Amino acid sequence: MSDKKPGIVLISGFLGSGKTSLLKKILSQYSQNYKIAVVQNEFSDSSVDSSDISSNTWKFELLDINKGSIFCICLFADFREKLEKLVIEKKPDIIIIEATGLADPISVGVLLNKSEHFYLKQVITVIDSHNFCKLRNVLKCIDNQIRVADIVIINKIDKVSQEEFDFVSKEITVINPNAIKIPARYSVVENILDIDFVNNNPISVNKKSSLSTPMREIYSDIFRTTKRIDLEKFNQMMGSIPEDIIRLKGFIRCTDGNNYLVQYVHGETVIVKYGEITCTELSYTGFKTFDINF
Repeated sequence: MSDKKPGIVLISGFLGSGKTSLLKKILSQYSQNYKIAVVQNEFSDSSVDSSDISSNTWKFELLDINKGSIFCICLFADFREKLEKLVIEKKPDIIIIEATGLADPISVGVLLNKSEHFYLKQVITVIDSHNFCKLRNVLKCIDNQIRVADIVIINKIDKVSQEEFDFVSKEITVINPNAIKIPARYSVVENILDIDFVNNNPISVNKKSSLSTPMREIYSDIFRTTKRIDLEKFNQMMGSIPEDIIRLKGFIRCTDGNNYLVQYVHGETVIVKYGEITCTELSYTGFKTFDINF
């Protein structure tokens, strides 16, 4: 392990774009040869993603910072203090930060570079090519996540046509002409931390979007219970999720005796059997409130 201060790799991207999948790929590729610290940032008081990656055998240090974006002024001082403590105590070679999908990291360089304990090495933004055009109409943070990126992973290309992919790729170039663009399925990118990039030209953050659609308010909440949930009622709830709900994820303990990992993104649902969990925990984010009730 080097005595040099560790570099931070920031993984940014909107909800459901594939950030956690990318983090898993990085850990599987690099955790044997490097001492890695992972910081996971959830907008809500939820630990679904950190519980998921912790269930694997990869070696890494984990720091959870929830209830808001780490780039919010109200959290950043506390975040820096925790990060510096992590570096001093654990001495990692690399720090990987998975920011909440609602984060607007436009000032990330200023915030993370002024430290004697770490420096910002690389910013990777993951884009959901299937929902990119629809979401950037109402969410300013998506453009800003692209603006600060060294690498933009254009994910879920299996869900779009060549024409749609070309359009998304051109839009990304307009926002950030200096970023390396990598098409991907399921966030599979080999050796991404070894990719060299040159970004000597400062990216303008004053570009005005031609979109006139007003930004919408985002709602987020979490449901927890230690009771087992009736599987039929759970399926009914999943079938009635309104389209204004962008993301729902979590773990559920069902009356059939099984536990499940639930992932819902823009109308697409994946439910798989999972190992031991202590309670049902479901969190959602969307443009309206949603009553999770069984």
